[in-house]
Amino acid sequence: GGGDDLAEQYVVQRYISPPLLIDGRKFDLRVYVLIARVSPLLAFYHDGYARVAIHPYRAAPLDDRFAHLTNLSVQKLHPTFAQRRE
Repeated sequence: GGGDDLAEQYVVQRYISPPLLIDGRKFDLRVYVLIARVSPLLAFYHDGYARVAIHPYRAAPLDDRFAHLTNLSVQKLHPTFAQRRE
């Protein structure tokens, strides 16, 4: 070891079943927390954003990606995406 301390990075997520919904649609929240120290605890929080699916959630069929995935790369393929963004 060259004595270099590399910061550890983690992504924390948990799938909730049945999913929480906003107006009948799946969503995900992106918020940011930096834990600078654990003893004593020093943490910084920054507001993020929510991504909401275009189609209302139904448990089946699973192939409706506009209901099950909130990724912008998927949602922007929907024909009404541009109108909904405004």
